[in-house]
This record gives sequence, structure tokens and C-alpha cells, in this order.
Amino acid sequence: MPLKDPISIVSSNETRLDLFEHMRRFFGQRWVNYKIADEGLNRFHRILAYPETNRPPCCLVYGKANAGKSLLCERFMLEANPAVKEHSEASIIPVLMVQTPEAPRIGSLYSNILDSFGAAVRATMSVDRKRDQVITLLRRLKTRILIIDEIHHILDGGLDQQGQFLNAIKALSNQLRISIIAVGTEEAHRAIHLDRQFGSRFEPFYLPQWELGDEYGEFVASLCLSLDFEGIDAVVTSPKFIRRVHAMSDGLTGETREIVCRLIELAETTGRKKLSFDMLNEIRWTSPGDRLKVTGV
Repeated sequence: MPLKDPISIVSSNETRLDLFEHMRRFFGQRWVNYKIADEGLNRFHRILAYPETNRPPCCLVYGKANAGKSLLCERFMLEANPAVKEHSEASIIPVLMVQTPEAPRIGSLYSNILDSFGAAVRATMSVDRKRDQVITLLRRLKTRILIIDEIHHILDGGLDQQGQFLNAIKALSNQLRISIIAVGTEEAHRAIHLDRQFGSRFEPFYLPQWELGDEYGEFVASLCLSLDFEGIDAVVTSPKFIRRVHAMSDGLTGETREIVCRLIELAETTGRKKLSFDMLNEIRWTSPGDRLKVTGV
């Protein structure tokens, strides 16, 4: 018997919408609080509350890929920024988050900032014009903190590009008296200290991998509950189950979240009321460390 064309399975609009709703339900970002995240949020809020000064406090958030760095910063933005009603424009944006361009070009950074505001960026706009518009908007919206994610991408450029990029960030901080929260992998520490004077402003905040223990077990159970799954029993909190999830995720927050989401999805789509240890084999998971071995990194 010929196999069905997988595309035809989701060919109708109705089926596709069901699939999108399904993915949003199981894999949408849901915040689960934990100790190190609380420490980070408290630190960010202290920076936000700091009086205006000619040397604003800055922070470097770093850790392994998928350690939960970006999600932590997004949570902070949600707490710090006033809610905006649908179809209305924000009058104040205390915290703004942007991505570092893959190549550390100043014009691309300004474009990313303008794009985050929804401002039009013409292809012919000069770097100086972009900078002036960025400064105008940041002042108008009373932005106090600029979060720059994936800051380690600075290292992908030449020495001149690296220096110019950091100088541009420093100039924004100095001119507007705003704090910078730089976010990246463990290489981010080296990237931000390419300018030793500017780098000295950044207090490091490391997001570690989870250690195997009770706190990690509580985090896994909280993730299950956040997905409105009621089948939490002794299996989920058993040392055997927690050890296996920890090994599969390499103790990384984002990887743990993905494993739990897949388990809950499997349970609900197959009509199971509780999770089991054997279900960890059914989700066909490859740990982050094993993925690197497959790719030869």
C-alpha cells in the first residue's frame, strides 16, 4: 500500500489551524518560576530602578545555549513594560530587547532597534540617520534598559567591526544614560570585554545548568502543572524519572521544558492519564550533547 503524502494530511485550512492551536497549546511559552530566575529578575528590576547616572549599571547574562537566558529576559520585559491594548501604540517602553546582527554591523543593529519599534527602515537610510532616529525613539518612549541578545555574534566580525560595534552600544548608553543587558553564550563574556573599560560596567550573571536534586524535580513537576496536566504522581517525582529527564536535557532549562511538553503532548494525544518512565523512550529524544556528536562538532 502506498504511503500517504504527508503534505495532504494537513492540506485543509481547518486542519492546519487545528495543528497551529495544538502546537501553541503544548509548546507556547509558559513561565515557571525557579530560584535562579528569581535572582535574575530581581537584579534586572534593581537596574531598572537605579537613578539616572552618567555611568548606568549594566549586566551580562550568559550561559550555555538553551539555558533559559532569552526567556528570562522576555519575562522581565513582560513585568517591566506596561500592557498595550490591541491596535494601540505604546507611549512608554522602559525595556526594549533586540537581537545582535549575525555580522556585527552598526547599521544592522540600528535597523533591528527601529524594527522592534515598528518604525519604517528604508534601504537607502544612512547609518547616521538610523542612529538619530534610534536616539529620538528611545528618548520619546523613555527606554531605561536595552537588552541585546546573542551578543556573542560580535566575535563573528573582524577586529575593526567588533570595536566599532561596542563603541556604538557604549555611545547609546552614555548619551541616553540607559543600562545595557547583554545576553549570550559563554563566549559573550569574551565579546563584551573586548572593550575593557566598557566591559567593566557589566556585572556578570551566569545561568547554570541544573544540578540533579530536589529543586530540579520540583521544576519538572511545575512544568507539568503549567500545562494543566493533572496526571502528576509518584512517577514524575521519582528519582529514576528525574535522573533520566536530567540526563536527556543535559540539565538545561529550555531542553527540560521541551521534553516535558513532548511528554504531555504524547499523554494527551494518546489518551493516557498519567506519565510513565517508558514514555521517555517514546518521544525519540536526542540530548544536546549527542546532537553535537552527530554533527561532528
